[in-house]
Amino acid sequence: MFGLSKREESSSGEREGGTLLLYISSLGWWSQLLDQRGEMVWQRESAGLPPVDVAPGDEISRMVQLVLEGHKSGEWKQVGEIVLLLESGKEVVIEDKAKIFRGATAGVLRQIGRQQINSAEVCYGFRAFGSDANGESWGVYSFGDATRLRRYLALLDQQATKITQLVPVSAVLIGQALLQKRENYGALLMGAESTLCFLVNRNKGVVVSRTLPVGVVTLARTLAEKMSVSPHEALDALRQRDHISSIPSSRDEQRGVAA
Repeated sequence: MFGLSKREESSSGEREGGTLLLYISSLGWWSQLLDQRGEMVWQRESAGLPPVDVAPGDEISRMVQLVLEGHKSGEWKQVGEIVLLLESGKEVVIEDKAKIFRGATAGVLRQIGRQQINSAEVCYGFRAFGSDANGESWGVYSFGDATRLRRYLALLDQQATKITQLVPVSAVLIGQALLQKRENYGALLMGAESTLCFLVNRNKGVVVSRTLPVGVVTLARTLAEKMSVSPHEALDALRQRDHISSIPSSRDEQRGVAA
């Protein structure tokens, strides 16, 4: 959705190395390297509890550091391009079924984004979503905080030159909604300091996203204060009382039908 043009190419004009799918959130990270045929070469992910001993806002630096440490130097050499999926923090999604934004310039769209997320610097992307009765396509605009995204790029250092796409989580959730057979789709994505609520109605062409200023680490810090324990101990207690992961998902239901 947020594209870049920093792909490294060989002298023959062809990309060397595989494609690394890299997801970084305030709670952890996950990566998967695909070869030229799209087959998985290896997969890595964060281990243990997310960092709670950092000041709010500094979790990005800590998580990117864990990403760099979690891959061997030889593994980075296998990477030709990186598709970076981000939990972008400040993010607003607006559906444009009426195609109001279709003729808008980049400057106008950025101004709209600045008003929506109250940020001085904004980046935006577009994803097709549906079509009207006349067959004309319409889509969804996503506005993100450009300052936060630039910070990711700076922290990734040399690996940032391999990034060809910056993809906000909302783009993936929209894709999931389009794959569902049901009319309504909802997602709740909790981060360290915030929670993204995402709702889609395919038939009516409605896409709504809201960011709540409460996350897993926020709850852990509050619990630690009430129980007079460390934030790390509180977070571990929350993990041990996890009842969410036991709830069957739509993917589990699909497996049951297939069986």
